[in-house]
Amino acid sequence: MKFVCAKESLVEAITTVQKSIATRTPLPILEGILIEAGEEVKLTGYDLETGIEC
Repeated sequence: MKFVCAKESLVEAITTVQKSIATRTPLPILEGILIEAGEEVKLTGYDLETGIEC
């Protein structure tokens, strides 16, 4: 799937969500950012304690 957005908006959202991502975790699924694209683009980061959605 392709989506179009402003680079500044994407960088800002990634910077915000990145704060909740564990750098080293026994669960590899928690090392990334979930990107959901529909009418809007939603980024989610989670480390089993803190979750940030932007």
